[in-house]
Amino acid sequence: MKKNRLLSLFMCITIAFSLVVSNPKNVQAKSKEEIQSEIEANKNKINNLENEQKNISEDKEEENAKLKEVKNQIKQKNDLAEESLKKVNEVQGKVDSAQYFVDEINKNITDVKDDIEKTSKDIDKKAKEQAEKKERLGERLREIYKSNFSDQVIYILITSDSLGDLINNLTGLTTVVQNDNQLIDEVKKAQEELESNKSKLRRKKDELEKNQKEAEIKRNEVKATQGEFLSAKNKYDSDINELKVLEDNKNQAINNMSEREKQIQREQEKLGEDNAKLEGFFNNLSKTESGQSGSSSSGQSGNNGNSGQSNGVKPSSGGFIRPVGGYISCAYGPRTHPVTGKQSFHQGVDLAVGSGTPIKAAKSGVVTTATYHYIYGNMIIVDHGGGYSTLYAHQSGFNASVGQKVNQGDIIGYVGSTGWSTGPHLHFEVRINGQHTNPMQYIN
Repeated sequence: MKKNRLLSLFMCITIAFSLVVSNPKNVQAKSKEEIQSEIEANKNKINNLENEQKNISEDKEEENAKLKEVKNQIKQKNDLAEESLKKVNEVQGKVDSAQYFVDEINKNITDVKDDIEKTSKDIDKKAKEQAEKKERLGERLREIYKSNFSDQVIYILITSDSLGDLINNLTGLTTVVQNDNQLIDEVKKAQEELESNKSKLRRKKDELEKNQKEAEIKRNEVKATQGEFLSAKNKYDSDINELKVLEDNKNQAINNMSEREKQIQREQEKLGEDNAKLEGFFNNLSKTESGQSGSSSSGQSGNNGNSGQSNGVKPSSGGFIRPVGGYISCAYGPRTHPVTGKQSFHQGVDLAVGSGTPIKAAKSGVVTTATYHYIYGNMIIVDHGGGYSTLYAHQSGFNASVGQKVNQGDIIGYVGSTGWSTGPHLHFEVRINGQHTNPMQYIN
């Protein structure tokens, strides 16, 4: 349905310029029926344009509501994206801390590995030293064994000059053996200590490697959480981009509708102006026929009576009353239109009064028009005879109908703000043979 309306909207643009009525010069050659038919055709076109304008207004309202919802969604997505980015940044701190912890553990593991390697080298060195000591001690023992220890003792006894010398020699022999054994014990003890340190370092290395695995698991978990937040943010960003495209499309559609509304207004203005001219010719033609009929029946020539009044009767200050009270908010004459903002000629006077104020007939006559006009809103035209008529526009409601005879002072409607209006008031016109004139010449 909506697409059909939009299609209709743009199709109307292509036929807009077909809505032009005949040149007034050609109108003079037409009959009253043809002019009236043309007026009615223009009214139908105006009604169609008003219906189209109403549909466009409804579509615009719908599109604006959707646009508002899209903007709300964009705001919500932006808020969620910002929140996700905030969480990404917060988790990044945890990721950095976890990575720092892993790096520290790796550094400690490297240091422990270096210590283990150094200790292993020291152990190997001590083992080699121990082997050398054992080898030396073995050689010494073998020499003692080969030389017979008792013979060495006898030799020491024989060669000792005194008891003290003997004791010293025996002590020296014993000390050598003891020193060799002590040296071996020291090397063995050092080797055992190194082996113990090596075991401790290995346990420390195993513990660090365990911590390393746990830290890496924790880091990966944090990074996974961060990845989820980042994925959510990217999804929100993608949604925002799609919504912004939709927003642009909505704005473009609304702009197109607004342009069509302006075009409709221009077409309505043109049709309104054309109808005003047609109505003027129609009224002139009616008066001409009426004058010719009166002249024929009285036997007077066509030049009698109206020879100096080709534009109709002269303005008269008598016989009219003010239709409402209030003050004049806009006088008759040139002005800047309050709705369009363009320079235009105000064809009547605006009388500012409250909404619902009764409107009285300025003079007795017959209601010839009681309809809605896109500019005048609800309007009534009363024909007073003699070429005079009055127009009452922007009414909130009617109290008279077409064909009804009204007396001066009768309530024919109520003040409103329909049509092109910026507030409650009565737009009042006095027309002579369909042509507007200054109403203030006829009312106080």
